[in-house]
Amino acid sequence: MNLPVLNYLLYHPDPGQRAAIRSALDAAAGAVCIGEGSELPSAPPSMAARVPLVIFYRPEPRGRNSFRQLRRWREARENLRLLVLLEPEDAGLVRLLLDAGVGAFVSRDAWTEELPTAINTLGIGGVFVSGRLARSAFSPVRRAEGAEVDAFGLTSREREILVMIALGLSNKDVARRLELSVRTVETHRLNIRKKTRASSRRDLVEVADKLGLIIEYGSPHGLAERRAAPGFHEE
Repeated sequence: MNLPVLNYLLYHPDPGQRAAIRSALDAAAGAVCIGEGSELPSAPPSMAARVPLVIFYRPEPRGRNSFRQLRRWREARENLRLLVLLEPEDAGLVRLLLDAGVGAFVSRDAWTEELPTAINTLGIGGVFVSGRLARSAFSPVRRAEGAEVDAFGLTSREREILVMIALGLSNKDVARRLELSVRTVETHRLNIRKKTRASSRRDLVEVADKLGLIIEYGSPHGLAERRAAPGFHEE
């Protein structure tokens, strides 16, 4: 499949993967990588103003800051297209990243086949989501026990515990309120951190706020007051 000849920026923590992506895109259409790095910078470099495409690996968890960062990139250049490379288990991020302006989602286990199609789709103003990611991100998902699961794959119990943690309750306090053992709460907390890729309590607060869980659970549990809901052309 032929790609439009274009310049792009590439950000991925693995130098070998960056080299493989550059090689694949060069072979497909002579696309030129004019800048790269291990992580998407918090602010767009000056060259972003003349680049129509940015390819990057999934953002590290920074709560809302990650999404503000992507919006800053979109504002740096009119019609800038963002393409994210996700792990297969990252499907829960698709909806959130779509809201932040990302237009193409490619799964790591299929990027060699999907990158050309994704870039062509962006070029004509479309949105591309890898088949595997789309099945998980947009299909109704339920766990075996029937509990509803949100975009991050959190069960109703995990959402309940997440908001209590976000509002400052200790593991012991959560265990007492939910009549669980402290060890069980610790296990849930570990699973929540893995699913949301949160590295700190601040990240958990941001995730809970983004998902509207403080409103959903805060009042029923008496934990908080109600809060407000939260084509390529070179120039």
